[in-house]
Amino acid sequence: MFILPYVYHRRLLPHMTVYEISFLTPGGVELWQEEDGLSLTDDILGPNGLHALSSHTYKDVTFCHINEANLNMDEYYHWKDTATVPEKGLFCWRSLYLFVTPSPASPASPASPASPTSPTPPASPNLWLPIPETEQLGHYSCRELFMEWLTLHHTVPLTHLKPV
Repeated sequence: MFILPYVYHRRLLPHMTVYEISFLTPGGVELWQEEDGLSLTDDILGPNGLHALSSHTYKDVTFCHINEANLNMDEYYHWKDTATVPEKGLFCWRSLYLFVTPSPASPASPASPASPTSPTPPASPNLWLPIPETEQLGHYSCRELFMEWLTLHHTVPLTHLKPV
């Protein structure tokens, strides 16, 4: 089985909303793989100091939303730190971003405190800097995994996310 632990944030800026998702991956380019039949909580996440808020399976990948209250991100490597010398198997957080602005035809959402669990994107967003299709995590494109995460969290209307 493949496991994809993640954390995410939403930042509201004056004219843009930024969504950040960070996946915990071996080397920033592979998917975490474990034997089938192991308990996700007791045998895999718990012993590694990770506590899942929820999980969702897509194809053969289990997305695990990690509770950041019990997580010290400074104790982990980040992909930008290992990108020049990727060490196979070195676990690190790899972040992907989505920049969303309201379309000219739709009014901007009123400013409100950011809540990562209940995002309120504009009805017809403009998306900036799409994830290149060539970026991979294991045998999946980063875009495909990010799209599945978006579907899971309903952060933006997916009709606007077709590749250009």
